Amino acid sequence: MKKFFIWFTVIALLFGGGFWIYLKFIASSKSIDAMACIPSDAIYIIETSQPIKSWKKISESKPWNHIKTQGTFAEISKSADALDQMIKDHDILFSVFGDRKIFISAHKTKPNDYDFLYVVDLQDAAKIGMVKEAIDMLCELGGFTTKTREYNSYKISENLDPQTGEILYTCIVQNQLVCSYTGKLVEAAINIIEKPYFTLQEKFKDVSNRTGDGLMKLYLNAAFYDDLIACYQQPLDQINKDISNIIHYAGMAGTISDDEIKLDGNLNIHDSMDNYLTDMLQFGSGQLGNKEYITNQAAMCTSLGYGRFSDFYEKLDKTMQLNDKDYATVNSSVSATEQFLGITIRKNIISWIGDEVTYITLSPNDSVRNADYAIVIHANNKEAMQKNMDLIAKRLKRRSLGVLKVQREVYKDHTIKRMKVRGMFRKMFGKMFEKFDMPYYTIIEDRIVFTNTEYNMHRMIDDYDAENTLAKNEEYNKLIDQFNSNSNVFVYVNMEQYFPLMRNSVKPDTYYKLKQNKKYITCFPKMGFQLTGNGKYYDVKLRLSFNIDEPKMDTDTFTTIDSSNTVIKNDSSHTAFINNTKQEHYANGQLKMEAKMNEENKMHGEFKEYWENGKLKVKGNYENGFKMGVWKYYRESGEYDRKEKFE
Repeated sequence: MKKFFIWFTVIALLFGGGFWIYLKFIASSKSIDAMACIPSDAIYIIETSQPIKSWKKISESKPWNHIKTQGTFAEISKSADALDQMIKDHDILFSVFGDRKIFISAHKTKPNDYDFLYVVDLQDAAKIGMVKEAIDMLCELGGFTTKTREYNSYKISENLDPQTGEILYTCIVQNQLVCSYTGKLVEAAINIIEKPYFTLQEKFKDVSNRTGDGLMKLYLNAAFYDDLIACYQQPLDQINKDISNIIHYAGMAGTISDDEIKLDGNLNIHDSMDNYLTDMLQFGSGQLGNKEYITNQAAMCTSLGYGRFSDFYEKLDKTMQLNDKDYATVNSSVSATEQFLGITIRKNIISWIGDEVTYITLSPNDSVRNADYAIVIHANNKEAMQKNMDLIAKRLKRRSLGVLKVQREVYKDHTIKRMKVRGMFRKMFGKMFEKFDMPYYTIIEDRIVFTNTEYNMHRMIDDYDAENTLAKNEEYNKLIDQFNSNSNVFVYVNMEQYFPLMRNSVKPDTYYKLKQNKKYITCFPKMGFQLTGNGKYYDVKLRLSFNIDEPKMDTDTFTTIDSSNTVIKNDSSHTAFINNTKQEHYANGQLKMEAKMNEENKMHGEFKEYWENGKLKVKGNYENGFKMGVWKYYRESGEYDRKEKFE
C-alpha cells in the first residue's frame, strides 16, 4: 500500500455525504459490485465494509503500533497517523459516512514481484462527475503532475509523484474508484467488468457466503498462490506446489486485539480430483493428544487427524497411484521389504495406528542450520504396536540386506532402535514424510516416537521425562484452547525457534530482509492454524499471539566452521567445533559430548558422552553417521554398566 492511497480513501468515504439526498432521490445510474472489478488473477483479496471503524480499531492496537515502526511501513505510517487524527477530529462525520466497501487485491506484475489494486465502492457519490475532478485537484495540491488518457471509454488519470517518480493510476469505473501504482492493473479492472470473474464463480461465492464478519475479510485464490510464494522461495517446495492444485478458495474474517490476531473462515477444495485433503474429508477427524509427548524444543508441529486411519490409508494409496510420479519406485521398494521380512504394512503397522500423527520440526542444534525432525504416532492398540514393532526389529536383525539395518540402545530406561526401510513413511503418510528412511524409534506409553538422529531422540526423551513438553507449556495451552479438540490438520509454530530455519526455505535476499526485520516477525511468538472437515468444506482457524515484552534468545547464532577448522562457539546451544570435533556443554560449562565429524557433517570416528558430574557416560565409534563396533556404557558413579556391539 502506498501513502497517497489513504487520501483517496478519505475522498471516497466523504463524498457520499454532501450530496447524499440529491443523489439518492434524484440521480440514477447503473451500479456494479466492487468484486466485479477484481481481475481473475488476484492472488488474495482483502475486504472491509466499515473501513473507518475497522481502522480505528486497528490503529489503537498494540500490534499495529509496533509494526508501523518497521521501515517498510514508514512511508504509510505518517499518512495513517494523519488519517487517524482526522477521524478523531471529525468522529461524527466519519461515523455517518464511513461505511464504504474497500477491496485490495494482490496481482503478480513481474516474475518475482506483485502489486496491489484498490477498489472503493463510491455508492451513489459516483453519479456526479465531480468525484474525478476532486481527486485530480487533491493530487495537484499534493504536488502531483496529473494527465488523463482514455481506455475503453473510461478516463484514467496518471498522477506522477515528482519526488519518487511513482505514478498513481486512478479511474472511476461506474460506481467504483479503482487505483493502482501499476497501470495495467487498472486496465485489467476495466476489462473484467464486461464479464466479471469472482461474482460468477460459484465456488468463490460459496466461500464468501460462509465467511463471517470481522474487521476485514481475506480471500485466497489458491490457483495463483504459487505465484506469491515464488517471490520469496526458490525452488518451490512440494507442499506449496500442491496448495494451488488442491484448494479452490479460502475466506477468513479477521479481528485484532492487543495480544492476538484472529482469523476464522472456511475453504473448499477441488472435488474433481483425488488429493490428500479430499481423502481426509471422507474419514473423519482425530483428537489432538500428542502434545504430552512433544518437546518444547519443537519449532513447528503438523498434526494430522484421522477418524479411521486404516480406511484413509487405502484411499491415499489409490490417490498416490494416480498423482505421485514416484509411486511405482516407492511401492516397489516397500513391497520388496515386505516380502523379504514376511510382513505387510497394512497388517503389521497400519492396523494399530490411531487417530493422530504429528510431524515435528525441532529447533536447530547443528553447525549448518539443518532442521531436525521427529514423528509422534498415536496407537489405537498399545500391545499390537509393541508386538508388531518387536517382530519387525527381530526380523531386521536376523536378516541382512543392503537397504535394511537395525540398531539398539537403552537410554534412561527407554529402548531406542534404529531401522532402515526405504519409502515406508512416504507410502503410509505421503511426501511430507519422505525424509524418514532411517529413523530411530522408541515406544512411550501408547505412542511411538521416531527421530532422524539419535541426538534428537535423546532430546525427545529428556524433555518427556522432565515434563518439558507442550502439554506443560502455558502459552501453548492458552493458544490451543481456542481451537477445536478434534481436527484434520493442526499446525503450531514457535516463531523464535523456527525463524533460523527460514534460511533453508527462502531466497538468500529474502532471508536477509527477514533477518533485518526479525523483531517484527518474532513479535508474533506463537502461531496456530487448523483445518476441520465440515461436509464438503474445511473450517479454518488461524491465531497469531502478539508479545514484544517477552525475553528472546538469539536463536540465529549458530556454530560455524571457518577455513582453518578452529573454534567458533555458539553461546546459545553451548556447542563448539575444534579441529573437526564437535563439542556440546552443559549450562554449567561441563563437557557433555564430543564427536569426530566428517566433511558431510556426520559423526565419523570416536564419540564420547559425559554425565553432568564429568564422569564418562558412553564411549564408541561412528562410521558415516552409524554406530559401529563395541559401545561401552557407564553409570553416573563412573561404574561400568554394559556394552553393545553394532555392525
